[in-house]
Amino acid sequence: MKKLGEVCEIKGEYGLSVPSKPFDGVRYIRITDITDDGKLNNDCVSADYNEVTKVPLNDGDLLFARTGATVGKTLIYLKEYGKCLYAGYLIRYRVNREIVLSKYVFHFTHSNKYNLWVKSNLVEGAQPNINAQKYNSLEIPLPSLSEQSRIVSILDTFETSIANLEAQLELRQKQYEYYRNQLLTFE
Repeated sequence: MKKLGEVCEIKGEYGLSVPSKPFDGVRYIRITDITDDGKLNNDCVSADYNEVTKVPLNDGDLLFARTGATVGKTLIYLKEYGKCLYAGYLIRYRVNREIVLSKYVFHFTHSNKYNLWVKSNLVEGAQPNINAQKYNSLEIPLPSLSEQSRIVSILDTFETSIANLEAQLELRQKQYEYYRNQLLTFE
């Protein structure tokens, strides 16, 4: 077991505290942009900020939601998202790739063990929250890199399979609606 803060090069960096503006090519990721399964939604906005002092996200950076109803949600930034900055209710971590795989940590943050940790570490108030110092203390089981890679591969295969099934289900739902409307029109 290792603490998140022990396996990261960037440990708990808070995002920008500025409003959003229409999308200008650099996405501004907010807590509301992260879906329950840790993906980005399609609501692209930019930061209303003239001088960017924060370093944009790097491939594999992890973002943790720190407040409100989304506390505990995570996102792994992928370079295919394009240049992105992130808002202040998110906390960035960059893992030391010689010790741990970003995708392994990401998958861990969708486990029952992680969800129980979030529930037991919430600070109640006007908005529930978990700060960077508390996230730094999150204990993660840390097998060898090869074992982490094996675990990630298995879980990624399941994710791909689920995405394919969801796409097929959506197509079947549209077919059903089409035929239902055709068969029950009686014109």
